[in-house]
Amino acid sequence: MSAHETANEEEFDVAGFSIVLFVNDNRPAVRGELTAVLEEGFGCSLQAIETDPLPLGDRQAVLTALESVESILDEGHGALFESAGVLKVVTPEAGIIVVEQVPVPYFVDSRAATAPIDDAHLAKAIEEHQGFIEVGILGLDVVDDPADATRRVCRLAAGLCQSDAVVALAVPDRELIAVNRPEIVDRLYGRDPFQWPMAQSVDARRMDLEDPDFDRATADARAHWSEFEAAFAASREGDAFSVKLGVFEGDVCENLWFWVRAIEGEFLECELESEPIYLRGILRGDRRRIRAGEILDWVHTTGDGETFGGFTLSAG
Repeated sequence: MSAHETANEEEFDVAGFSIVLFVNDNRPAVRGELTAVLEEGFGCSLQAIETDPLPLGDRQAVLTALESVESILDEGHGALFESAGVLKVVTPEAGIIVVEQVPVPYFVDSRAATAPIDDAHLAKAIEEHQGFIEVGILGLDVVDDPADATRRVCRLAAGLCQSDAVVALAVPDRELIAVNRPEIVDRLYGRDPFQWPMAQSVDARRMDLEDPDFDRATADARAHWSEFEAAFAASREGDAFSVKLGVFEGDVCENLWFWVRAIEGEFLECELESEPIYLRGILRGDRRRIRAGEILDWVHTTGDGETFGGFTLSAG
C-alpha cells in the first residue's frame, strides 16, 4: 500500500471535525494554488460561482445550498464560493467543505498555550505562529459517506501542509497537536490519518486565555479605533478587517472574532469568523450588527501580510 492510499473499512468519529494549520506567514493564499490543492484533494474540477456565499447555518440551510448547485454536482464537478478569505467548496461526495484563512494567532496567548507542551520545536512553532487556516466539514449528516468525506479533508489538509508557511497542525476534537513533518503528512494521506508520530495530547481548542492586562489592552484598542476606520475606508484588495466582541448567552460569555463587512457610522456589519466553543446560539458565518464602542480589539491585515492592531494578543 502506497503512502497516499486509503483504506475504506476504517471508521471515524466525524462529529464536529476540523483540522487547524498554524502558519507563520499571513499573506493570503494564491487562489489558483489553493484551488489546485482542493481539486487534487477531492478528485474533481471546481467551478467558481459568482453568487452569495453559502450559508453556514442549520441542516436545512446546508440542504438548500446543496440544491442550489445540484446541476454542477450532477456533472461530477465541484462548486467553489469565495467570501473575504473564506473558501466554501461543495463536492459531489463530500458535502460542504470550508477553508478559512484567519490572519491572527489561533491562541490569544500563544505563550500560555505552550505550557503543557514538552516538545521544544512544537512550543516554538506555536509561540511564533502568526495566523491559521482551518479546514472543516459542514453537513456531514447529509452526505452519503461521512467517513469518506473526512478522509478527503485529511488529504486536503495534507496538501496544504506542503507549504513552508505551515509550521504545525492540530485536530482540536481529538486533542492532537504536532509540528508539521513529512511523516504526519503521509499519515493524513494514508489509512491511519490521526496516528501522528511525536504528537502531543493537548486541549487545542481556541480559547481566550486572558491576563491581568486585558482591560488595558482593550482600552488601547478603543483609543486607536480611528486608525482602523481610516484603514477600512482606504482598504485595498487583499486587506482583511476583524474585531473581537464578547458575546453572551445567559451567564456565559465567549470572546469571538468577527470579519468587518461594512462600517455605518458607529455601527459595524460583521460576520462571525469561526465556530464558538461554548455558545450554541451563533454559528460561523452568522451576521451581527455591532456598536463600535463595544469591541474588545481589532486587527487589520494587509494583502502583504502586515498586521496592525491586535492589542489583546500581546497583552501581558
